Amino acid sequence: MVANNHFGFLRVAAAVPRLRVADCAHNAVHILALLERAENKGVAVVVFPELSLTGYTCADLFQQQALLRAATDALAGLIDETGYGGYGGLCAVGL
Repeated sequence: MVANNHFGFLRVAAAVPRLRVADCAHNAVHILALLERAENKGVAVVVFPELSLTGYTCADLFQQQALLRAATDALAGLIDETGYGGYGGLCAVGL
């Protein structure tokens, strides 16, 4: 990402992806799409809602190892995609 140094200001965005409850892989794809869009607009910092990988209404599913594993796998995938050569800014994503 090209540094946009306009008097020391940064462009910051809040992004809300379309989510499917407990479908972490699907949610990660939408998060990546929003990060790409943000980068194209020169956004330096993007924040996503809490539980943006799992969805907020998982209730008892939060006790299931399958969901927890899927969330950490999706987060690892986001890190891989946005690491070296990926998104040039800072992003905060909630599990």
